[in-house]
Amino acid sequence: MQFLFQTIRIFAPNFSNQKCTSRILFDQPHCRWFTARIQCRGFTEVTVWIGRHEESLSHFDGVASFFKWTTDTGYMERVTALANRIVEISDSLASGRMLGLAAATFIVFLTVILPEEASRNAAYFGENPTPDGSFVYAASDLYDMASAYGEEGRQYYIRSRFTFDIVWPLAYGWFFWAGIAYFGQATENSTVRYTVLLPILAVLLDFMENTSASVVMFFYPDRVPVIPHLVPVFTFGKWAVIGLSFIVFGLLAVVWLWKRVPLTRE
Repeated sequence: MQFLFQTIRIFAPNFSNQKCTSRILFDQPHCRWFTARIQCRGFTEVTVWIGRHEESLSHFDGVASFFKWTTDTGYMERVTALANRIVEISDSLASGRMLGLAAATFIVFLTVILPEEASRNAAYFGENPTPDGSFVYAASDLYDMASAYGEEGRQYYIRSRFTFDIVWPLAYGWFFWAGIAYFGQATENSTVRYTVLLPILAVLLDFMENTSASVVMFFYPDRVPVIPHLVPVFTFGKWAVIGLSFIVFGLLAVVWLWKRVPLTRE
C-alpha cells in the first residue's frame, strides 16, 4: 500500500490544462483509488476509481467533464432557478377552486379508498407493520417485515407500491400543495412562498421509499447492499416533511382566516 501526494494535469475536451490536485489512497498494479480536487471556480472533491494506462485518461475525461458542467453552468444556480420556477407556477395556479378540488380528492381517498386498501393490507400482512406505516425502524426490521409477509405478501407489496402508492402520494401532495399555495397568498413574507416545495419533497421521498423497499422485497432473502439502510431514511424524511407540511398548511390557513374574517373591536 502506498500513500503519496502529487499534482497532475487533466487534458480533456473543454477542460484543457486544468490543474488537478489528487491524493492517492490505495495504489495497486491494476487499480487506484484517489480523491481529486479540481480547481475551476472553487474546490470540489470526489472519490473515483482509476484504472491504469489509457483507461486513466478516459476516466479523467469523465470526471473533468462533470466538474466542468457543475462549475461552469452553476449546478446550484440551476437548482435555485428550478425552485423559483416551481414557486412562480404555484403562485399562478393557486386558487380556491384548485384547493376545493384537491380537498375533495383527498377526502375521497381518506373515506373510501384508504379503508379498502387497509383491508387488503391486513389480508396479506396481518398485524405485521409496513415500512410505509412506520416512523423509525432499522434495516434489520425491514428484513423482518419481508420475512413475515411471505412470498405472496411480498409480491402484493411490490404491486401495491406501483399502483395505489403512486396515486396516493400525488393525492395528498396535491392537497397540501394547493392549500399552502393558496393560503400563502395571505402573507407578504417572500420566504413563506418556498414552503410550497415541502409537499413536492414529501411525494418524492415517498416514491423513493416505495421503490427502494420494493427492491428489498424483490430480492429477499438475498441481502441488497446500501438500499435497506436508505429505506428508513426515506421513511423518516417523508413523515417529517408531511408533518411539517401539515403544520405550515394549518398556520397559513389561520393567517388567511385572520385577514379575511373581520374582527369585532369595541
